[in-house]
Amino acid sequence: MIYNITILKTRAGAPARAFKGIEAWHGRTKSRGSLLACWHADIGDINQILLMHAYDSLDALHADRRDWLMAGERFGAPDDVTGITMRCAPQMAGVPEIVPGKRGPIYEVRTYVMEPHDYAAGLQSWADALPGRSAVTKPLALLWTTDGPATGLIHIWPYASVEQRMETRRKVIEMGVWPPKNGPRYIVSQQSDIFLPAPFSPLC
Repeated sequence: MIYNITILKTRAGAPARAFKGIEAWHGRTKSRGSLLACWHADIGDINQILLMHAYDSLDALHADRRDWLMAGERFGAPDDVTGITMRCAPQMAGVPEIVPGKRGPIYEVRTYVMEPHDYAAGLQSWADALPGRSAVTKPLALLWTTDGPATGLIHIWPYASVEQRMETRRKVIEMGVWPPKNGPRYIVSQQSDIFLPAPFSPLC
């Protein structure tokens, strides 16, 4: 399975208003992939909406991208969407395929750019640490990307609350299971955003 993550930048205060248009767009658009998530950022880089779709092939993914962009609808929210970026990625080994369901409602999305000359070693450091970290709470996604910033790592963690997220991070650091040993040396840049689901999001 391959995942397409679309980030819609919106005007200030517009994400919640844009949901209605995005929901209607999704209902009338015959996408080749399956919608998994529609979330808006509540902490971090706010005024952005994240859409995630799952695909069986890159051909289907790129065909959807072409259709979405050429239609000029801006995902059903033309008055609110001011910018669009897309990333596609497979899951890293050891992380199950993503399925809809109630996993949140808090989703932390951490986006890294890794050292280009040590990309394979950097990804391996995360893979090696994953079993220990997953014993505390399991990730929704650990995606490696070769488009956009071409040495990317996106990991997504579901939590019941912001307080659970803070307590979990404190615990895994104290246990020494996360971040991976020597992991930070492979990171060029990183960003963390907290997302909340739209009412119609399959992942909620």
